Parts: sequence; C-alpha cells; structure tokens
Amino acid sequence: MEENSVKKRGWVKNAAIIFLSVMLVLTFFSRTIMNHSLPEVATASVTSGSINARIRGTGSVTAGDSYEVVVNQTRKVETVYVKVGDKVETGDVLFVLSDADSSELKEAQELLESLQLSYQRALLDLTDRDYAREDRDIQKARDAMAKANAAMLANTYTPDEITASAAAIREAERNQADLETALAEAEESVTQYEESVGTLEDQLKTLNSEMDKLSKTIDDEDEQLEALKRGNSNPEERLKDAQKELKEAEVAYGQLRITYGAAYDSLYEKARSIVGSVSELDIIRQMEALVSSTSTEEGYFATEEEKEAFRLFSKAQEAIDAARVKVEQLQKIIAENTSVQEQITALNKSIEEHEDELKDKSLQAREINRQLATATQNLTGAQQWRDSMKGRAAAQAELISQLKDADNALQQRKADYDAAEEEYERLKTSLEDLLFALAEQKKNDDKSIARENLDLQDQRKKIARQEELVASLQTDSVGREVTAKVSGVISALNVTAGRDAAANETLAVIELVDRGYNVRINVTNEQAQKVRVGDSAEVVNYYWGPEIKATLTSIVNDPQSQGKSKILVFNISGDVSTGQNLTLSIGQKSANYDSIIPTSAVRSDTNGSFVLVLTAKNTPLGNRYTATRVDVNVLAQDDTQSAVSGLSYGDFVITTSSKPVDAGMQVNLVENP
Repeated sequence: MEENSVKKRGWVKNAAIIFLSVMLVLTFFSRTIMNHSLPEVATASVTSGSINARIRGTGSVTAGDSYEVVVNQTRKVETVYVKVGDKVETGDVLFVLSDADSSELKEAQELLESLQLSYQRALLDLTDRDYAREDRDIQKARDAMAKANAAMLANTYTPDEITASAAAIREAERNQADLETALAEAEESVTQYEESVGTLEDQLKTLNSEMDKLSKTIDDEDEQLEALKRGNSNPEERLKDAQKELKEAEVAYGQLRITYGAAYDSLYEKARSIVGSVSELDIIRQMEALVSSTSTEEGYFATEEEKEAFRLFSKAQEAIDAARVKVEQLQKIIAENTSVQEQITALNKSIEEHEDELKDKSLQAREINRQLATATQNLTGAQQWRDSMKGRAAAQAELISQLKDADNALQQRKADYDAAEEEYERLKTSLEDLLFALAEQKKNDDKSIARENLDLQDQRKKIARQEELVASLQTDSVGREVTAKVSGVISALNVTAGRDAAANETLAVIELVDRGYNVRINVTNEQAQKVRVGDSAEVVNYYWGPEIKATLTSIVNDPQSQGKSKILVFNISGDVSTGQNLTLSIGQKSANYDSIIPTSAVRSDTNGSFVLVLTAKNTPLGNRYTATRVDVNVLAQDDTQSAVSGLSYGDFVITTSSKPVDAGMQVNLVENP
C-alpha cells in the first residue's frame, strides 16, 4: 500500500517539473519575439554645459552695384575683347561692331520706299467723274400731304386747352387733399372731445358714487345719533348688525372673484408691469388710469370686461371698508365703555366732517358739470364741422370725376391730331427725299473725291514721318567700337563674335567693385530678432587667403515667404569675387545651461516642443522600457545640441528609432554607438 503511494507522488513531481520547464521555454520565446517586434531606440542622457547659439547660413557674393552695356540698334558683333572676370577701365573697348547698317535702319528705309510707291499709285488712280440723274415725279406725294393736312384741321386743339384741363384736375385734387386733411383733423377733434366728455363723465360718476357713500354714512350716523338720543341704543346689538353687514359684503366680494376675478387680475398685472412698483397704492392708481385711458396701444388700456370688473370690485371694496369702519368704531366704543354723551359728541363730530367732505365733493361735481357742458358743446361743434367736411369732400370728388371725363375727350382729340400730324411729317420727309435725291448724290460724289484727297494727304504725312525716322536712325547709329562707360569687373557676357546684338538688350554687365560686395542669407523671424544691424559675422570653414570681414548692414523681409522669414544683408570686405559662396556665422555669445540634449531628440507638434524620455520598469523577465512624453521649452540651439527646460539631469531621451515611436509605446533599448 505504501509502495503505491510513493509511485503516485513521483508521477506528480515529474509532471510538475515538465510543466514548469515548458512554461519557462514559452516565456523565453515570447519575450524574444516581443523584443524583435518592438521599435529599437537609441538614447542620450541629459547633461549640463554651454551652448553657443549662433545663426549660420550660406550665400553667394554679389557686387554692391552694376552697369549694363546696351546698344540702341541691332548690329552684328565682329570682335569681343573681354571675358567674364576681366577688369576694365572707363573708355576700354569692349566690342567691335560691323560697319553695316542696323536692322532697324534697313527696315525703316524699306518702309519709306513702300510708302512712296503707294503714293505714286494713288495719284495714277485719280480720275474725273461726271454724273447725271433722272427727274422724279413728286405730285403724288404732294396730294397725300394735302389729305393729311385736312385731317389735322378737323382735329385742331390748342396746348392751352390741354394745360388748362390738367391744371384744373390738379387744382381739384389739391382741394380734395386739403378737404381730406381737414376731415381727418375734424375726426381727430371729435375723438378728442369724445374722450374728454367720457373722462369727465367718469369723474362725475366717481364723485356721485363717493357723494352717495358719504350721504349714506351721514344717514347711518344720524340714525345712530337719534338712537343714542332716544336712549335705546345698544352697542353690542349694533356691533352684531355691523359684523353681519361686513360678512355679507365679504361674501359679495367673494362671488365677484368667481365671476370677474380673471379680468381684475389681468388689469392688476398690466398696472404692476407699468409702474414697476410693489406699492399697492401705486398699482391701484395705475389701474384707475388704465380704466380711464383712451389709448389703443396693447398693454396701455383696459378692456370693457376689465373696466366692469374694476368698477364692481371697487364698489364691493368700498362696502367692505365702510362695514369694517363701523365694526371697528363699535368695537372701540364697547372696549372703551364710552358713555352715551361721548358717543353723541363723537357722532356729531363725525357727521360734521362727513358733511364738510360732502360739500367739497358737491363743489367738485358742480365744476365737473360745468366742464362737461363745455366739452359737450365743443363735441357738438366738432361733429358739425366733421359732417360739413364730409359733404364738401364728396362734392369735390364728383367735380374731379367730371373734369377727368372732359380731359379724356380732349386727349382723344389730341391723339387723332397727333396721328394726322405724324402722317403729314412722314409724307413731308418722303417728298424731301424725292426733291433732293440728285443733289444728295452729287454731294456723295464730292465727298468721295474729298476722301481721296484726304488719303493722299495722309500718305504724304506718313512719308514725311518715315523720312524723319530714317534720318534719326542714321544720326543715332553708334560707331563700330563699344567702350566701357564705367570701371569695374565683367560679371556677365551675353554676346559672341559673329552674332547679332539686339537693340536695347544687355550685352554685358560690369560690376562696380569699388562699391563693395554683398552676401544675402535667409533666416527665420525668430533668428532675425537675435541680431542687430552692425553685428560682425565670422566666415566659417575659410582657412586660406587674406581675412574676409562681414558686417550686417540691413534686415529686410523675404518677399517670397509671405512674412515668415527675413533676409540678412552683409557687407563683405576682403579678397572675394562675385559668385563665390561663403558660409557666415552670427549670433550671441555662449551661455551655460542645466539641461542639454541632442537636437535630434527634440520633436514638435501642434501643442509645442517635446521629447520622449525613456522610463524603465523591473519585471521578473527583465527591464521593460516605455517612451514617455515630456513637454519642453527650447532655450538655445547650436548645430547639434539644444538647451531645454522641463528635464532633469540624468534623464535619458530617445534620439533615434528603427520605427516611428509615439508616447506610451514600449521600446527595445539598443546599445548607443
């Protein structure tokens, strides 16, 4: 039994060893395959040191100024005495031209001969002309003219008739416009007086209501006074009656809320939106103004339903207020246990005050009645004026209709006359054509002869101008020798012996070396900001010959870069020649920086400059390397290195890779060369 157990444990041990071996082999091969698939990168560590941030560029040496040698006529070149690079002085012979006439002079002489021949042929073509034409019969045309004239006489009219008719219509229309304006003014006056009457009537109605209320109050107080005097007044019973009256008034108010509540609330909101105030008194006053207003603008007038609601609610509120005052007075009497005599005295005083107030309102009502009578009288007058204007406007419209009918008849007669006159004029023109046909033909013949004479005169002028041109070309023709007008060096030569030198084309270019040499270098706008006019530049990789000096003389825009770059112009002194290429270095002095990396490690995108820093992570199978993005700011650069911010000393940045590498990718590190 124990032997079987040992055999089983041995089998399990062997299986575990085989499984672990297989997993180890697979892990090794998977890591090897992954390493082969990852991009291989080379790195460089961040160091500190100094950078000399200078601007380098190569340009061709050109002369400061040049002179172009030209001739004004095409001539054949027999001999060329100079070549590119030769130094010449003023007066030195450059070319020898053939002794033959120029192509321009020959062409001018040939054209002169052709013009002279054409003139002689034109003289031979001139001949005398003799013409005669047949008489034409014109009697038929004259008879037709007589018939048209008779039609004109039958429809004769005068311009004064047309003018007078049009003037009468215009005058009538102006009067009609004035009447319509007056009618509109009358309508406006009627509207204004109607509004005034309505306003006064509303005021009178309000005063009457207030007077009725005061009268009722006085009557109630008289009744209370009489009751007190009779000695049968019981304040508690009167209080119950007053409270009952207040309850009935509040119930009536609640019923109004059901029927007219929406209309009253609408008017309330209009008033509150206008005054913009939370004062209840201001809102109520504005509601009264809206009810009495005659405006038709939306939001500034009350509808009929809103007016009725305001009237009923005001009346109901007045009843509630009067009942509440009575209740409060009785409650005060009971609370203070006022004696009968004191109540009588208080009631007498209240009656006097209310009678005085009633008297004042009666006076106001009398004044409003007077104003209402005046406004009513004005309204009647305005209505009569409006009715009068309506009648006059209708009569004027009828007059205009009659005048237009008469004018239409006059216009028809004018149209018939104009048609007959047009026919008469047409026949008259035809007759004139028949009468003057022969004379017209003779005139045409005379014009032909005159045109021939003008053509001959024009040919003579052309011949004279061409003769002047030939003489001018003969006078301006240069001699056989073409000499240098300035001293300098031949930089370009565009002719050879035996070939023609075209007129006004450059034969040679003489550089004025005494005015110095220039070199032009293209740089970016940022580089141009680091230098100043007057800075000296070094000539790079020039180790032979005398010293060459370069000074920055100007910084100009590059016309081909659309404002993206500049051109540095240097003055060059020393042993140089045109066409020679020089590499110049200019810029600021060297400076120390804490973080310096190879320029090949600096990358950029839309977010700015950045580098990929190599980060390592320990795993059971070894180190795993990942490319991590770090944004940097480039402080200075030279040919191979860049000073940046954002890195720490000892960081490793990726400089090259076997495949494109993005931030976050795993990479395979190779030994740096």
